[in-house]
Amino acid sequence: MSIWIALLLLFVAIVALVLWLFDAIFPDEARRRLADLAESSPSARKRIKRNHLVDVMARVTQPLSKLATPEGEEFSDIAIKLIHAGYRQRSAPTAYFGLKAALMLTLPALTFVMMGAMGIKMANGTQAVVAMIFPAIIGFYVPGLLLRTAVNRRQMALQRALPDAIDLMTVCVEAGQSMDMAMQRVGDELHDRNPLLSEELRIMSMEVRAGLSRELALRNLYARTGVDEIDSFSSMVIQADRFGTSLAQALRTHATTMRTRIRQRVEEDAAKMSTKLLFPMILCLFPGILFVLLGPAVLQLMVLAR
Repeated sequence: MSIWIALLLLFVAIVALVLWLFDAIFPDEARRRLADLAESSPSARKRIKRNHLVDVMARVTQPLSKLATPEGEEFSDIAIKLIHAGYRQRSAPTAYFGLKAALMLTLPALTFVMMGAMGIKMANGTQAVVAMIFPAIIGFYVPGLLLRTAVNRRQMALQRALPDAIDLMTVCVEAGQSMDMAMQRVGDELHDRNPLLSEELRIMSMEVRAGLSRELALRNLYARTGVDEIDSFSSMVIQADRFGTSLAQALRTHATTMRTRIRQRVEEDAAKMSTKLLFPMILCLFPGILFVLLGPAVLQLMVLAR
């Protein structure tokens, strides 16, 4: 009788888990209809993209996110890094800390299951605790490494596309358009070439149309990206507006300066390449060369010694 009760409880638990996952992954009917209306609207092609995977992950891991959510400055730093990586939803911090807590709990459990399947047994409890701690540490630090990689990749893409965007702004300004219209036009033109910079420029244009000043919109652009080149570009445009200098000439000079800075950075990385290759050569290549060159001589000496 107890076996049937256990099976019934297991069945109820599995059904509840499936229903919870279904409700978390698939939105309700009202949300679906709102999404259909957004898709069919005339401005749907120009709307800002939203990462629905983050929302799904936040809903699934929300009960676990409280276990790894810090307080104070650490939470603010993670939220800023998520924005720099392109995750602007309010649910992004919940998804991040929920993923961290889920990995901290699931990786030790998977390690324990794999060790049991492979027939590996621990001699004492200390070894078992150590074997469970290392997967938990990996699960704690992996989301941070992935976030840092995403931030660096996105900032590099924005940095490389900015000089071409400034050149297009220069052409638009010289053709008689205002700076706001030039940024909006460049954001539309760069949609296929660089969607990241195009999206950021369109967000800034929408902020200006909503009533924000150009200075505040430019500051928000730097706050969303964290790219130093965008900060210098924003400062240049703000200073040109304040002092009444030629905006087209300032844009052209700034684009040339940025290209020179990027070329110097590439040359610096190329100069560091020989030093970076030294340690892999010493650790990986030289032992093989020594084994090939000295191996026959060592064998002959061993034969003579016998």
